Amino acid sequence: MKIRNLRTKLVLSSLPILLVGGLAYYMISSFLIIPGFQKIENDSSIEAANRAVDAINNRVSQLNLKASDWANWDDTYDFMKDHNKKYISSNLQNQTLANLGIDYMMFFDTNNKMLDMKHVNIDSPDLPSLPLEQGVKDLFGQDSLLLKHSSLTDDHAGIIDTPQGIIMITSRPILTSNVEGPSRGTLVFAQYLDASVQQELADLTHLKLTYLPANDSVVTKSVPAYTTHTSRGTQWVSQLSDTRARAYASILDIYGKPSIATQVDLARTISQQGVSSMNTSRLFTLLAGLLIVITTAILLNWLIVSRIIDLSRRVAGLKDVQDSSQTVVVSGNDELSCLGAAINDLLVRLHNTYDLRQANTTLEEKVTARTKELDDQLEQMKRTNDLMIDRELKMKELKQQNAKLRAENGDDSS
Repeated sequence: MKIRNLRTKLVLSSLPILLVGGLAYYMISSFLIIPGFQKIENDSSIEAANRAVDAINNRVSQLNLKASDWANWDDTYDFMKDHNKKYISSNLQNQTLANLGIDYMMFFDTNNKMLDMKHVNIDSPDLPSLPLEQGVKDLFGQDSLLLKHSSLTDDHAGIIDTPQGIIMITSRPILTSNVEGPSRGTLVFAQYLDASVQQELADLTHLKLTYLPANDSVVTKSVPAYTTHTSRGTQWVSQLSDTRARAYASILDIYGKPSIATQVDLARTISQQGVSSMNTSRLFTLLAGLLIVITTAILLNWLIVSRIIDLSRRVAGLKDVQDSSQTVVVSGNDELSCLGAAINDLLVRLHNTYDLRQANTTLEEKVTARTKELDDQLEQMKRTNDLMIDRELKMKELKQQNAKLRAENGDDSS
């Protein structure tokens, strides 16, 4: 069925505009804005993983600073020369290591031979000292990096993955309190990165973090949804669900290899907030679009459609063009008022044409009547003329007959 109502056409023509605009906004938000929120969230997750890396690096730096106090100490320097028992009894107590927060304290001479070692359970310092574990012992072969120092200020500090677990370790040359040599060996501090230390770092960074070997199945089976590569290593984010994500960052060990990884569990609050905000924005945009369409339709109806309809009714009400007083009235000073003026001008021309046609008709009727009158007169004259001619002919014939009769009677009086 053909749609004849102008208002209906106006509203229906606005709906495709609203639909296209809404679809365009949906596409923009889906492919530009929401991915922007996701990128911000991923970058924030990477930053959180790097904070966890910074936390352990800071812990290693603190361990190195503690080792510095012991390695650059005259008592330690003298101990490496005379191996006096008083130094051991006074300083290498279980509680000393517990107070330092370290699991191992090891002394190596200039030939890389271990002179003394202390291994304790720092959570239970009252228990007897523990033996050197094989995984730690394997770190100190003759070619061990930890026992090589290129200068008096050269030190090694970092983390290493061992069969017994991840340890933070530092080694420094043993010097005098004035940091003078020659070096009399190497002092090593080591601390396991156990659950208690990881919890301390988690509390410090306010993160739910875990430190794992890089070859751990949790790390190797993670599916990266976002990955970055920096000089610090590789960082990536795995999305566990719509509400949870897990960020990883590889950590270079003391040998410069990415053998450790930090794992940080995070809530996907940014993307959730982004999706929620965009859904709210889409709803308000739809409502705003509907409001704009309705408002525009009302304004167009008031400014244009109603005036067009009124003009149409006025034109339809013009029943008799003979009445020159009939005109249409359109207010305003726009195209519609010009149209009304054009219609009025057309009505004037129509009226003038009608008057001219009426005058022509009247004139034609008069001409026709006069022509008929003349034709009648002519016909009458013709009949009269015919009668006269006929009379003359008859009189002439009568005269001839009369003359003939006289001639026959011998009358010569003519």
